[in-house]
Amino acid sequence: RAKVLELAHQGSPKAIAALMNQYLKTKGITALTMVKEDCLHIILESEQEPHPDKIVNFVSKHILELQLTSFEAVKVHWRKLGNKSPSWSKKIELIPQPELSAKTF
Repeated sequence: RAKVLELAHQGSPKAIAALMNQYLKTKGITALTMVKEDCLHIILESEQEPHPDKIVNFVSKHILELQLTSFEAVKVHWRKLGNKSPSWSKKIELIPQPELSAKTF
């Protein structure tokens, strides 16, 4: 678990999926991940559609905890098990907090 967490902090899509699946499997949801153009795509698959806002908040919370710097954004997609195309997608911006600096005049 410690190694997976370390890899997830480094932005490893497979490690991020493994961490997410530890939580989501109990809800019948499987997470797949891929990277495309500085964006981490998390594809969620399940028979029953999860509530989009709830699942995106869950994903957002866990992604922000990882403090990822290798991606500009995360896109969360949901598709019914067996489908190729997602039924919906939501984007999470990963905007770094600006550092506080003293301005001199």
